[in-house]
Amino acid sequence: DRLARLAPHATGVLTLAGKFARLDLLQQLLLTLCVQMTPDVELPSFAALSLPWYELFCVLDKNEDGRLDFSEFVGGMRSMLVGPGAYTDDQLLSLARSLDMDRSGAIEWVEWMVLALLS
Repeated sequence: DRLARLAPHATGVLTLAGKFARLDLLQQLLLTLCVQMTPDVELPSFAALSLPWYELFCVLDKNEDGRLDFSEFVGGMRSMLVGPGAYTDDQLLSLARSLDMDRSGAIEWVEWMVLALLS
């Protein structure tokens, strides 16, 4: 199962999402702008290669619409997290909302790649 194989990366993604959430709005906007202005082929050179960003996004995107609805993000992360100290659903939802810079109700690819740039 791909989700189980990617589970070790969940904590790293959530750590970066928390770091992003703690930035002020201007910093968040500037990071998002940097990702929007960077061609997709160049993003891997900025990202931590230890995290499979594309594969994680695709696995979490259950309905394959190219966006991570909050329920997909929360459910997927919940499935990957195990053991004590795991995040609550409210904490996961809060992180998802912080990544949703355009307030569309979902995390688009550009918003996801902000985490890769932050890494």
